[in-house]
Amino acid sequence: MEEDVTDITKFSVLDTEIPNLCADRVDYAFREFDNWIKNHELIEKCLPAITVDKEMMVFNDIEAAFVFASSFLRLQVGHYGAPEPIRRYQLFSNALRQAMDLGIFVEKDFYDGETPILQKLESCKDEKIQTNLEILKNPEFPYVSHGEKIIKKFRHVDPLVLIGRDAKKLSDLKPEFGETLSRYREENKLGVEV
Repeated sequence: MEEDVTDITKFSVLDTEIPNLCADRVDYAFREFDNWIKNHELIEKCLPAITVDKEMMVFNDIEAAFVFASSFLRLQVGHYGAPEPIRRYQLFSNALRQAMDLGIFVEKDFYDGETPILQKLESCKDEKIQTNLEILKNPEFPYVSHGEKIIKKFRHVDPLVLIGRDAKKLSDLKPEFGETLSRYREENKLGVEV
């Protein structure tokens, strides 16, 4: 029985390959629509139009699909893929890597949740780690480009939309969205200087 529950392939709506819609993407997108875009109405517009068809999350309304996918793309361009967040991710991952190299963490520590990890990082005496943490704590993040280019994962959705009994990709139904998506995908391949 436990094997049935832990086998994620049996729950196709939880997580799927990009660009499909899934519960994970909807969850973090809705949180960011509320917290970063600061527009709860996006959720109210999109949520009622999400349904499941043939074990896939889909939209039953083309305009709601467009609003969701466009807002998700806005998150990629202005939030997930912007220089400051990328630099923050880089600093934090450098602190984690340094802690691993120093033996402060072992792999199993990462299964205990965020709080113990953060506590260990905060209490360690390594100067490099503490410098990175101090920079990250500063709300006035002192972003300065270091000339390094990073190619960030291109987060996007091209959700399926029910049209009658058939599900079609939003980009096929709204070619202008497909063109916008392609343009940003190509820009993402150029990387971001951090």
